[in-house]
Amino acid sequence: DGKVLRSIKVKHGAMPVYEVTPIKAADKTYTYEFKSWDKEIVVCKENATYTAVYTAKYIDYTITFDFANGEDALTTNYHYGDAVTVPENPTKEGYTFIRWDKEIAETCEASETYVAVYAENVEYTVKHVKKSVFGYSEVMETEQKSGHKQTDVTTFKKEYDDLVYIDYSLDDTETVVEF
Repeated sequence: DGKVLRSIKVKHGAMPVYEVTPIKAADKTYTYEFKSWDKEIVVCKENATYTAVYTAKYIDYTITFDFANGEDALTTNYHYGDAVTVPENPTKEGYTFIRWDKEIAETCEASETYVAVYAENVEYTVKHVKKSVFGYSEVMETEQKSGHKQTDVTTFKKEYDDLVYIDYSLDDTETVVEF
């Protein structure tokens, strides 16, 4: 990189000595190990410059997609700047895959673990109720539905005379939506 590591004065006829192994700091892509000097170090007869030569070694970053809390995972090694390959959405019996726990980077910048987030699948019943102005109600129709706990219950408005339709979510089930 052109950086002067050390400048020393050596008497004519003496052998120059660099007493420590040169070190080059790692960057995001490589670590560096001193390999040799660019030329043989010889007895001093004139001004000389010796350049450290390093061997570059890729830094391996690990990207892990954890499908089931550590029980099932896909681990891949990447180098800095490589495109990250996102696996197909995982499956888990009795659950629906919702998302990964954090946004997935398009390119590798560091080691990272992404954890699948699931919602438990549920079965529920929707009752369409006809309510009278006198306070009584009558179940007109019952539907069996399925979904998962992190989404709203989906029902469609039914057309009945004097029917009061209320859209319920899984968090507000009352007696109209039953699990």
